Amino acid sequence: MKRVLALIFAVATSSAARAQTLEFSLAAGSHPFSVNLALQNFVVSQAPAITLEAAVSTQRVQFGAQVALEFAGIGQATVYSRFAVTYTGGLRYEGGARGAIGPVSLEVAASVWNADPTAFNVGAAYAAQPQTLTPSGLDLGTQGAYRLTRTLVLIGGAKYGSLQSRVTVRLENRDGDWVYGGGTMLAWQSNGATLLLTGAAKYSPSDAPYSVELQTSFGVNQPSGFGWGGANIAFTYSLEELGLVSANVNYEVWRLDVLPFRTGVNLELNLGPGALVVQGYGGADLNWNFGGGGRIAYRLDLGSLLNP
Repeated sequence: MKRVLALIFAVATSSAARAQTLEFSLAAGSHPFSVNLALQNFVVSQAPAITLEAAVSTQRVQFGAQVALEFAGIGQATVYSRFAVTYTGGLRYEGGARGAIGPVSLEVAASVWNADPTAFNVGAAYAAQPQTLTPSGLDLGTQGAYRLTRTLVLIGGAKYGSLQSRVTVRLENRDGDWVYGGGTMLAWQSNGATLLLTGAAKYSPSDAPYSVELQTSFGVNQPSGFGWGGANIAFTYSLEELGLVSANVNYEVWRLDVLPFRTGVNLELNLGPGALVVQGYGGADLNWNFGGGGRIAYRLDLGSLLNP
């Protein structure tokens, strides 16, 4: 662990540092107490754009890389890979690629692990986009979009999961301050299937510092039968020069691979050469067994600090 810390500090303070951040954080709650040091977005090449990341905590060590390619006049593509190992032998790999050519975009992703997700990230169970809660498993996913007109976009996706798999299709209208649409989703697991009609709307006024997003669904779902599939609400408010505040509430009764109820609040305050980050999060299963915690971090912008 000491060698990893030394490597992170050496890279972070090198003369090549241009755009990276160094973050120190503490997390506590119903999960184990965690101390984490992370170097993010370390630029090692401009063309092609290559960035690295590294992190060490009281639970695990993690490394990652991303390569972004631009095809003049045609499109762009990004490939990323991330690997983590715990001090007890747990392993997790995440990788994927995304790209766009003209009106078409496509993304593929994969993750495989042999330890509980909270062993790598103590807040993984409570995130708005949580990780599958199994001691080991494999997730594969893909999503594509095709722009039909200037504002209409057709989106389809599929995911294979260790506990639950699903396919989705929806149509979005992206018109000015509003994004809204609807579609359908089929999810299945070992004991049944769920068929839902979905709807969503997002309002981001160009003349105001906030955005609000709502997603909801109805249909036949397991294990509760016909009815409401739940809702997701997200709110973001810019404090301009001061920072940012955001909050989310997720209630998805059809989700059997994650905690169906999750909520969180995030506050970022610009402070000195970086930002102070304060987070609180929680969640519950279908029997309303609650858990949660909090995180406090300071994110230092080394790019502007070392290369003013």
